[in-house]
Amino acid sequence: IPFAYKETFTCGECGRSIVFYTAKSRYNYGRCTKYNTNCPQPQVKEEMVTEAIKQQLEKIVISEAGIRFLTAGLTKHFQQKREIHDGTHESMVTEQALITKRLDRMYEDYLDEKITAAFHEQKSADMKARLNTLSAKIAKYDDAKVDYGEFGHKILELAKNSPMLFEKSNPTEKQEFLRFVL
Repeated sequence: IPFAYKETFTCGECGRSIVFYTAKSRYNYGRCTKYNTNCPQPQVKEEMVTEAIKQQLEKIVISEAGIRFLTAGLTKHFQQKREIHDGTHESMVTEQALITKRLDRMYEDYLDEKITAAFHEQKSADMKARLNTLSAKIAKYDDAKVDYGEFGHKILELAKNSPMLFEKSNPTEKQEFLRFVL
């Protein structure tokens, strides 16, 4: 049986680890290890720990107005970043087209014997390397289309619903949640 709070808490009185165990094959409890101490803290049911955490999560209050304000700020920031992003993307695409045209013209000059084979191969290799670099950067820009406003809104909604989500989660999910929050 996985314990939701394994290796998560320390005793508030003596600072030792809190360990969880199962009693009578169905009840989970947590208790201080009391290692080298005479800690008076009693054991506690896992359900009580879950309820206490849920109560703390319920104290996180994000109003609808607050969500709208934060989402609007993130959206504005995203739009500003997007304008810069689009300009950079456009300049890379323009450079890519220019290099492609130059490669074509250089090949024609090579066929017309206006440039040597060695010169053609050297310049061609340089230009193709730059094209590969540009293609990789353009692909990264194309993949990086995250709407921060929408993403932020989802995070805020998740925070708003965290007590209910925490309560309904399985022990592994509770453990992951607490590691993220703590």
